[in-house]
Amino acid sequence: MASGASGGTLARMLVAAAGIGIIGVFGGGMSGCWTYHKGDPARLSREPVVVQPGDWPLRTTEVLENLAAKTPKEIRRFELAPGAKLKDVQDAKMREAIAKPDMTVVHQGVYGKCLLRVFGEMVRSTDKQRDQQIRAQEKKWTGFESNARTLTSRTISNPDAEAVRKFFLEFNQLLNEDLAEEKLPYRYSIDSTRYHITSGLAVRIPPEQVTKPRGVLIHLTALVGNPFEIKVMDHLERAGWISFDIDTQTSVFPGTPEKNRAKTEPLIKREAEIDSRLEQLFADKSNVPFTDSRISYVNLFKPEHRPEVTRLMEEREKISKQLEKLTRGTFEFCPGDDADAMAALLASELDNAIAGNAYAVEAIVEYIKRNRQDLDGLPIVVIGFSAGGLATPASVARVRDKVEAAVMVGAGANLLRLSQESTLTDGGVRLRCEDKKLPRSVREDLYVRYLKYTKLDPYHTSQAMMGMPVLMLHGSWDEWVPARGGELLWERLGKPDRVTLAGGHTLLFYLLPGQSERIAKWLEENVRRP
Repeated sequence: MASGASGGTLARMLVAAAGIGIIGVFGGGMSGCWTYHKGDPARLSREPVVVQPGDWPLRTTEVLENLAAKTPKEIRRFELAPGAKLKDVQDAKMREAIAKPDMTVVHQGVYGKCLLRVFGEMVRSTDKQRDQQIRAQEKKWTGFESNARTLTSRTISNPDAEAVRKFFLEFNQLLNEDLAEEKLPYRYSIDSTRYHITSGLAVRIPPEQVTKPRGVLIHLTALVGNPFEIKVMDHLERAGWISFDIDTQTSVFPGTPEKNRAKTEPLIKREAEIDSRLEQLFADKSNVPFTDSRISYVNLFKPEHRPEVTRLMEEREKISKQLEKLTRGTFEFCPGDDADAMAALLASELDNAIAGNAYAVEAIVEYIKRNRQDLDGLPIVVIGFSAGGLATPASVARVRDKVEAAVMVGAGANLLRLSQESTLTDGGVRLRCEDKKLPRSVREDLYVRYLKYTKLDPYHTSQAMMGMPVLMLHGSWDEWVPARGGELLWERLGKPDRVTLAGGHTLLFYLLPGQSERIAKWLEENVRRP
């Protein structure tokens, strides 16, 4: 749940963000006031509590196997019209886009409850400058450049996702009708949408290693990519570890309220039209050289196009805000309603959100076992940052006998309480009574009841981590992942090793690179050598 910034922006963030303590920083080197607590050794002799098979949210694999069987090896954005030949295409860039696939599926298979697809070279845009910009933006938002996806049956069967997919299929068909009327020799391909190529969790699978690594890190990212987390992971890789990265998703999506569905359709259509027009204008771009994502998007267009681009982007931003408001689901609950029923519903939703990450971790572990001889016999460690830390206990519980240690940064327990008390986000858990926040006493009652029904909250899955080395790092004044949740998780884990910062979530991440060597040393001391 941390995001990166620099210069004046970061300074303002540090001062303004709730829960951030500047007094925790020493004047000389921004090293911060860190305290190391050696864990209770007794927890290492305690038996882990296994999560029972029936406690995991249901996922089926038959639909995944059918999807894999139908998925083509090459995915293209454009294809030749029926009866057309490549020489009929006059535009050189379009000829190249048709001749060369946007991505190739170099490996796919069902691992555990996931369909894992690994891609070869992925082309984000037919224009090289735009392609570089998209890659830079992806790394900015996730912290890595993905080359794989994990997909479960829940993603495919999600009604909102299916509605969006169906819309884009229909929209592309309309575009193709226009291209046919203009007698152009190419069409938009719909394979990417049809076969859920970009659905699911983004993953980075590292290439095969020539020399044996120290071990394998399965890295569950923070909600937003940030340079501080990247620096820690870079340090660990220099220390010999190899990393598999997963773009963590812990938010709940209650679904678009039925009364708003009709209102969203014209907005989604207009949004797609704007994107299509921007692509057309970008094809006639300026000669501004691309260096990195800090270049203004508008300045990449020719001067005569910039007023239209600015107007379109402003319109698109307004549409995005409207869609966000219309599609944001709400859990309606008022005093006097069935509290147990609501607690059970919230537990189910949050368990499902957490489970997706755990299934992705399981898929990667199985993928390594079946396909990566270069990593055979290496210890596996799960490391989670912020949102990734929230997903770590369930992920470890899913593959408990295959993981040897865990590191969690800015994590906590009782996800319902964390979602309602966080000053950053409610994670999609919008609890309302006639659009008003619930009274504190009602919320407190729900927090307690929720723990009776959830199976995968860190409060419970932490018990699967008994008997294994665990390191926690968190801020004692954290208000993004509230500190009381971190304290609760530490206690539920049996008081493992931890490093505490006198500060909040933003300061925790800003100073985190300074703890890279401590984390590397802890791993060296607590994880067996192969």
